[in-house]
Amino acid sequence: MTDTPTVVIRFKDVEHDEALREELERRTRELASEFPETTRFEISLEPDGAGFRIHGHVNGKHTQLATHGDGVDLRSAADQLFHRVRQQLRRVHDRRIFQHRKEAQKSGPKH
Repeated sequence: MTDTPTVVIRFKDVEHDEALREELERRTRELASEFPETTRFEISLEPDGAGFRIHGHVNGKHTQLATHGDGVDLRSAADQLFHRVRQQLRRVHDRRIFQHRKEAQKSGPKH
């Protein structure tokens, strides 16, 4: 898929700079290039006690997932979120690819 995914970033009562927004967009583009089935990323950042919480929702072809990250600053919360999103996307992606191979192995060899 050559289309770039839609990226929606919401800062709820959080002061931020343009560099952080650009970093979040860059990281979503990296994920989209690794997992081309993704079509939309929604990221919400909000204060949480002394730190921050970041929520992420990813949609795509046969893909829907949601996760979150926490951190004392916005970048550490984002790091945690993107780590979790990558893990979940990898799991979904691999399951989809290897499911066909497993089904073929179960049906036995073709003569």
